[in-house]
Amino acid sequence: LRIVGRVVLDRPSTIELLAVGEPDPADRPEGGRTLRLPSAWHGRACIGHDAIEGAMITGEDTLVRLPAPQGSDQADPLAPLRRRVQRAAIGGRATLRAEEGDVIVREQARLEKRLMPGAAELLGHMLAAATTASRDASGARRQVDPARFAEAWARAAVYERAASIDLALSRW
Repeated sequence: LRIVGRVVLDRPSTIELLAVGEPDPADRPEGGRTLRLPSAWHGRACIGHDAIEGAMITGEDTLVRLPAPQGSDQADPLAPLRRRVQRAAIGGRATLRAEEGDVIVREQARLEKRLMPGAAELLGHMLAAATTASRDASGARRQVDPARFAEAWARAAVYERAASIDLALSRW
């Protein structure tokens, strides 16, 4: 059987089946099962469009067993950063209040423990950009700089996406 599939990056060892084709006549097993598609299909079928029927599978009744997929029991190492980036995308800098500083420090420690110091540092930059306001010459507090927060969020979002892709590829 020839197949066309798309790799599913966030699910290790998974390919999404898109199309199938009849095997090359030289590769057909003698007496084994094979796929025989209608001639109008020119030897291939689109999984989402064409209906493959049991009668199209010919040959002896041999059962092929595939190994069970192996699930990942590991927690997502980027969860603290991903959660904060997503919250900030939805609710803005108000989702990173100074009162949550202790929680965010613990999240940074968790990222450090998972050997992700860059993620921990970017999370700290997001908190600082969301909560640190400068003072003017008279000592009056100015508003938090929205451009500084936007830059910190963008850096964290880009890092999170790149690290997620890298982690998914390493699981393959």
